[in-house]
Amino acid sequence: KHCSIGSSDHTKEFIVTSTLSSQAPSAVGRALAIPFAFKILGNDTKFAPNAISYVSIGDGSVNNAHFLSAFNFAKYCEHRQIKCPVMFVISDNNKCISLKGNNWIQQFVHGFRKEISNTNLSNMETANGNDISDIFIKSKRVIDYCRLFHRPALLVVNKLPRRFGHAATDRQLAYMTKEEIEYEQSMDPLAAACSLAISSNSYNMKEFTDLFHHMIQMVEDAFDQALCEDKISSREALIHSNSPPLAYALKSTMDRIIHRNLTQREPKSRLETMRKHMTSVFDELLQTYKECVYIGEDVEHGGYYLVTDGLASKYPLRVRDFPPDETSLMGAAIGYSQSGLVPVVEIPYSKYLDCAFDMFNEAIIANWLSNGQQPNGMVIRLQGFDKGIFGGNFHTHNSLVMPPGLDVVCYSNGEDYVRGMRFAFRQARAGRVVMCVDSTDLLNKRHLDYSHNNSGGSGKDSDKNDLWLTAYPLDCEDELSFDSIVVYHSPQLLSDADQDKIHHAVIITYGNGVPTSLSARNSFLQKYQQQQHSSSISNENIIQVSVVDVPCISQLPKQLVVYLKEYKPQWIVFADVCKQGASMPLNGMALQLQNEGLLSDVRWKIVGASATYNPLGTSLTFLNANDVRSTLLSII
Repeated sequence: KHCSIGSSDHTKEFIVTSTLSSQAPSAVGRALAIPFAFKILGNDTKFAPNAISYVSIGDGSVNNAHFLSAFNFAKYCEHRQIKCPVMFVISDNNKCISLKGNNWIQQFVHGFRKEISNTNLSNMETANGNDISDIFIKSKRVIDYCRLFHRPALLVVNKLPRRFGHAATDRQLAYMTKEEIEYEQSMDPLAAACSLAISSNSYNMKEFTDLFHHMIQMVEDAFDQALCEDKISSREALIHSNSPPLAYALKSTMDRIIHRNLTQREPKSRLETMRKHMTSVFDELLQTYKECVYIGEDVEHGGYYLVTDGLASKYPLRVRDFPPDETSLMGAAIGYSQSGLVPVVEIPYSKYLDCAFDMFNEAIIANWLSNGQQPNGMVIRLQGFDKGIFGGNFHTHNSLVMPPGLDVVCYSNGEDYVRGMRFAFRQARAGRVVMCVDSTDLLNKRHLDYSHNNSGGSGKDSDKNDLWLTAYPLDCEDELSFDSIVVYHSPQLLSDADQDKIHHAVIITYGNGVPTSLSARNSFLQKYQQQQHSSSISNENIIQVSVVDVPCISQLPKQLVVYLKEYKPQWIVFADVCKQGASMPLNGMALQLQNEGLLSDVRWKIVGASATYNPLGTSLTFLNANDVRSTLLSII
């Protein structure tokens, strides 16, 4: 699937992608995790307590943001006296493909070196790439320093001859003279090492010849073995390797259709907001799973929305703050996962995922790339999403990118959040990457807005009805799977109306779209009843409108298919809280339903938020009840 050369020990060597220096942030993450995971997990950790994390890059890659982020974070850890045994190696041929470095590396690392008194150790060394003994001596000094002090270290290997071009498209004659190329080809570090071994009587020529032929045979045998291995010939197999298999179901009822009636409530003393339940479920997970760690920015004092309020004092070390650099944060999460921990990563605002986007993709693609041998199980909490009047577009971002292999969930209330997060975390333990998208407007929501004047205003609830408060599900095995849905039936459906007169409409939505659609349904039914008094609509017809909450938006939930086949609606509105366009998750869901023939006899439309950016001080651009109601009216 990709160019990867190394040993078969996938527990100690990690695949590097083609993106420049993208291996660096996760290497720092592993370095952080080595002593930390041993302290948390003991002998259950994947690395020895004195292990170090090694990562190498070329001289051109030091200019890349991935490396700069990782290098800065490693130095930050050293400054804070946080154990971080990472060894950086820079291979410097002063070429940077076609951009000559003009000795930039020496300037870049200037000031990094620190001598350790009374020892032969140093945190930085420069070795001659043409002298294997110099490389060995300098490497050992740096490795011993890194291992002994658990601090970052750096080895620069310079004077490296460049004996081959970077790739087939690398036209060396465009930036090197013929004489320069010939000189580089004549400088062979391996030949120099062999000559040194012979002159020092360590090897003789026959031993070298025998070793040479032995290595040739090893290479040929390896390629013969690879030639006999199964080749990639199935799209289904590739898709299957996107992510590890789902973890087993704790209960047979986990994949289910939940029928919810808002008029039947738990005792009021047990009801709470979504944000309170979120804090409680992360408390539950931290208490249940010792490998669970919660990392982010400002999470030790509760985070931007108080979701981790009080958890740092209860679980010291396992709820940790990181510097405001999402690249390093996601890189650390990858390293943590590779060390046996299961991180919950809080991204403070949805838009800030842009800053970590490549590390985000690296975390997801690893299972596919390694054919399941190196998954990066984690939960990503993407908050600061959707409706709000604070911070404008950069704190209310409502566009999503969902690469293959990523599970994406977006819950609408606290009760479902608890059940869903239990399931999501168990999937992360199994190696899957799950992103939970948290709508800001729902965190402290108490009431459903039935005022019907919600075309954009302040977003405040007019009726204090407490209909959006829920009870905490106490059974720890009570989960909500990715295939489950929640159905809010039309109030009339509970009456004894003649079933032959009923015509069914469904609004499919998620997250903040659920209370928005419930409000839209209420105003639609009132509008419809008013129209029934006119001659345009027969009183013999009754329209029932159900709102279907699909918390998992990265796939077509199986129970939605079951529900639509049984319910056979005549009209469907897909109400998506994301901006209209390619980022709408329900676009893909509607496409799958259409391909399965479930929309062939249905009139349906998709409605989403405005295809623009969100200004300060208004919720005008977000999906609102009037949008949903108008769309429903247009197809009935």
